[in-house]
Amino acid sequence: QQAIYDMLEGNIEKNVKNQKEMNIYGNIGQKLFIEPAYLKAERNILKLMIDDDIAFKYIVAKNIDELFVLPSHKKIYRLIIKNVKKDNFLFVIESQCTDVESSREWVSILNNKVIYDNMQEKLIDDYIQKIEKYKLEESKRKIMKQLNQSLMENNMDKASNLSKELEMIREKITSMNEKEVKNGK
Repeated sequence: QQAIYDMLEGNIEKNVKNQKEMNIYGNIGQKLFIEPAYLKAERNILKLMIDDDIAFKYIVAKNIDELFVLPSHKKIYRLIIKNVKKDNFLFVIESQCTDVESSREWVSILNNKVIYDNMQEKLIDDYIQKIEKYKLEESKRKIMKQLNQSLMENNMDKASNLSKELEMIREKITSMNEKEVKNGK
């Protein structure tokens, strides 16, 4: 219940990389964590690949190998493509997830449930858009840091180029947001 109240009030922190003090309240004493949309999207894409032949073909045709943010998801994606035609391919993939992170993600993917009602393509496109939007947001943050650094160093040429790049990224994000609103998300 507290997580819902905090979400409504905007108190939930969304920084996945720094989880030291994330959503810990002294009076509650528990850690509340909302998984980022891009992470769910990556897992759902991989789950669809192993559960549905139509989705598998559609995803492979999209050539999204470099889209994944997590290295473990890139590894699993490549393993699925490489081993999908083998007997017991799920076991083969599991045995090739040799590091802790990819093993943990593989278990999460296998336990994941995706409901799609024969709308795989639209769902996959939505997942891809979430991942792309996250990557744009990350690029925006990096460029803003570089821009601030350039301004502090009084490097106006670099600052000008970075501000142009930042504006292009903002326009792309705005366009994505408008599409989401238009599609009723």
